[in-house]
Amino acid sequence: MGFDFIFIVSKGWVLSARDYAHDASADVWSSVLRVAHKWGFDKVKALAVRELEKTQMMPVDKAVLARDCEVGNDWLVTAYAALGARVSPLTKEEGQRLGLDAVIQLADVRERIRDRRSRVQLSGPVALP
Repeated sequence: MGFDFIFIVSKGWVLSARDYAHDASADVWSSVLRVAHKWGFDKVKALAVRELEKTQMMPVDKAVLARDCEVGNDWLVTAYAALGARVSPLTKEEGQRLGLDAVIQLADVRERIRDRRSRVQLSGPVALP
């Protein structure tokens, strides 16, 4: 948390939350978002969200930030959809970061996706000899 606070203080422009782009990594904007959420800096939070939306965040990172910083349902839905649709299962570390409730929801989503895929394959064209 110390780094997060120092970053915001040392970069006074962030606190102004002007509507222009800033050159910072997704990790930095994630830190800004966490601090802005914690301290109720709504304009800075909105700026961090806009900047993060321009980056390629990993779905787990996006879901955790959405949950922890109350970013909004759209972030959770897109993150969960990406996790549900990917071929590889959640890793242990990802499951721990997401929490039990999210893991159970994702298991349900993955089962539904697999069920749909199997129905599409079964109802596809059948080659006759």
